[in-house]
Amino acid sequence: MIRLGVRVARENAEAALFDLLAFSPAGVEECEIDAGTIEYALYGSARELPSDTALRAHLPGVPIETQRSEVPDDWPQRWREFHRPTTVAERIHVRAPWHEPCRPGLVELVIEPAQAFGTGAHATTRMCLELLVALERRGEAHGALLDVGCGSGVLAIAAGKLGFAPVIAIDNDPLAARAAAENAITNGVQLDARLADLAVDELPAARTIVANLLLEPLLALASLLERMPVYLIASGLLEDQGERLAGALAMRELDRRREGEWLAVLYERGPRVSSQRAMSITDTIKADIATAMKAHDQERVGALRLLLSELQKAAKDGSSDELAVLRRERKRRGESERAYREGGREDRAQVEAREGELIGGYLPAELDDVQLAEIVKRAIAQAGASSQRDLGKVMPIAMAEVAGRADGRRVSEQVRDALPAT
Repeated sequence: MIRLGVRVARENAEAALFDLLAFSPAGVEECEIDAGTIEYALYGSARELPSDTALRAHLPGVPIETQRSEVPDDWPQRWREFHRPTTVAERIHVRAPWHEPCRPGLVELVIEPAQAFGTGAHATTRMCLELLVALERRGEAHGALLDVGCGSGVLAIAAGKLGFAPVIAIDNDPLAARAAAENAITNGVQLDARLADLAVDELPAARTIVANLLLEPLLALASLLERMPVYLIASGLLEDQGERLAGALAMRELDRRREGEWLAVLYERGPRVSSQRAMSITDTIKADIATAMKAHDQERVGALRLLLSELQKAAKDGSSDELAVLRRERKRRGESERAYREGGREDRAQVEAREGELIGGYLPAELDDVQLAEIVKRAIAQAGASSQRDLGKVMPIAMAEVAGRADGRRVSEQVRDALPAT
């Protein structure tokens, strides 16, 4: 067996990890070489591992150093030594089957690492476990829970032992889904482990969602949720990415954990509240253009520059409603896509479709009619409104809680329908 080490600068680590998972979907080993360098390790035979040329082609614009070495014959023993038991929040103890049982009073998880990530030792997993415990201590460890990107099932199994039910675990890797199911049996937890792909499969509804993913998959998850959960735990974030995800989810931050460069956040459904100024969509797009330029993604750069131009034009004309601009531009892309398809221009239709999806990534998930009706009902009660003459009192309250998840016309219509004319 050969160990392939890929070293990258810390600022490029997230992008590199995302691309390296294409070569090793079951996960990679992460090591901190120094304050500015991260090494990711892949294991396999010489024929299984990618060449340096293939790596550099798959990571355009990301400088890398590689090192290949033979794995000693005592690899199985070293593999066992690598996985050590860990206790989280003085509540959960995670160990592999070959470790000694924990002391009484702790919730014990026995996890076989197999090929599906690990036993919960990584910072992002530990912080997710801490936030699950935080929910338990709030009396909220109940109802359905969905673990997105379950790996070996650590989080889903912990949730089941803490009191959540039913628990569903999904992953796009069949090895992970199988490992999660087997680990659940070992731990005596009833778990519905499924193979699922965020890009094509409908997500099961759940009161609580936990997702230990990188930012881009988390943003994709936010755009796919038809109804926001009551709670969502997101990990795999870098320190400066929490606000951006909060905006995409249209949820407020309730709690957070930080370890090194990693951040995990517990979000709660409702209007987002922050003591800091949220980054504007315009600022976010500017930052994303810079990232796309570093990655030499010219199509993304071009699409983002067009979008930025429309936002800047609206601001110059005195409009500060960035969400309205995005919705208008997404609608235009949809109309263009249909026109190109009808005209037999499938290539152009696909470009318009991709741009529409790109724009959708900056929009919070739309409220459905039931969710909006609940918000309007609360706003009417808070305003003490009794007729449509009180529309001016109700609208500011309702729009504050809507937080960009529905346009003013929809909200106004719901308020008018809910109030008598006189």
